[in-house]
Amino acid sequence: MNQKLNLQIDDIIYHTEAKYFNTNQLIQKNFLPYFGTNDKNISFEFVDNKTKFLLFLSMLEVMATNSSEKFLLVLRNLDDFLSYNDFVECCEKMEFLTNHSDSLYIVLFPSNEGYLHVTKEVLEEINIVSDYVDHFYSLEFMYDRFTNQYPINQIPDEQEFLTSLRKIGSYLFSSDILHMSLSVEDQVALKILNNLYQYKMKTKFCIESINPMLLKYLE
Repeated sequence: MNQKLNLQIDDIIYHTEAKYFNTNQLIQKNFLPYFGTNDKNISFEFVDNKTKFLLFLSMLEVMATNSSEKFLLVLRNLDDFLSYNDFVECCEKMEFLTNHSDSLYIVLFPSNEGYLHVTKEVLEEINIVSDYVDHFYSLEFMYDRFTNQYPINQIPDEQEFLTSLRKIGSYLFSSDILHMSLSVEDQVALKILNNLYQYKMKTKFCIESINPMLLKYLE
């Protein structure tokens, strides 16, 4: 069975071991899941969250491939348990699976002010639910209108625009913002996007002066 599973992420191997039975259990077939590394079993708690999730996705991929049924995976606050780079890797894996399977659908609800996976390929599939509900459009469509509204000639390029969308996505269409840790450029992008969607709520942008002694310390 373990040869058929052949399930490994980095140096972590998922496998099963036979469970010992008493005479009353001989007719039952039970297997216990284990995680192993360097030919030794390790506790579930010692496997990092990214590896756990990628192992789960690998299992789901096999199920979706070998079944005619449709699968809906709903995830909430995944970014609370992963570093940003791990979160991006998991999102790229989910993007790959949904692009190569007609029976698998994934809905991801990020946490408040959490990571947002924004690429040109998935932009139109991102929905914003706040005081106002809408979705992103194609990169070409949005970037063209963004540049037309930008107040100075030094306009961010498309990649910088996508990076800004990752940062401001949690703040769009919202009047209940208690704290924002955004650069001036990102606050400008937030105001432009709200205006383009005709969301007219006045947002108090906080731009504090920087203590020169703090800047000197960072040099």
